[in-house]
Amino acid sequence: GGPRFRCSAEELDYYLYGQQRMEIIPLNQHTSDPNNRCDMCADNRNGECPMHGPLHSLRRLVGTSSTAAAAPPPELPEWLRDLPREVCLCTSTVPGLAYGICAAQRIQQGTWIGPFQGVLLPPEKVQAGAVRNTQHLWEIYDQDGTLQHFIDGGEPSKSSWMRYIRCARHCGEQNLTVVQYRSNIFYRACIDIPRGTELLVWYNDSYTSFFGIPLQCIAQDEN
Repeated sequence: GGPRFRCSAEELDYYLYGQQRMEIIPLNQHTSDPNNRCDMCADNRNGECPMHGPLHSLRRLVGTSSTAAAAPPPELPEWLRDLPREVCLCTSTVPGLAYGICAAQRIQQGTWIGPFQGVLLPPEKVQAGAVRNTQHLWEIYDQDGTLQHFIDGGEPSKSSWMRYIRCARHCGEQNLTVVQYRSNIFYRACIDIPRGTELLVWYNDSYTSFFGIPLQCIAQDEN
């Protein structure tokens, strides 16, 4: 009984595989900032954090940059103005989306990004249909694979710039994978990401056993 939408084969191919023109949106200029801060406990450390050592040693990309000197465009919200120096805001290459996040410099394979910020939601609230927009929703599981809660980054003021890292549409454009460390969601670079490339995230094969995803990202040479 609802409206029906029709699209041509060309339009479908464009939205599945096509790209919009990407343009950098200048926000601020970063000053030098030593990476001696543990982003899990927010303490300054002269070495590896004794509590969060694995994260500290792998940490290369988080939203803890210095205060900007240049005034950002007034239409941008306060929580989007302070990006780490390794990335910048851009218009997304994914058709139908506005903003995206682009690599401002080469991001090495293995780089961790995060943690993803948002509102914690119990499973029953999400399963009851209380959350209509699941675009920025991630699941958190315990060691037994039981769903514990969701992290919802749908509310901009309670999330961060990571909500503008878009989901990849296919394996060929994916350059980030989702990693759950303890009860936090991180993104991890699965390949070297060149400067000027939009960051696009999706699950890796190890997550299918937890999330029950019907489609797996198999090797491209196996098609």
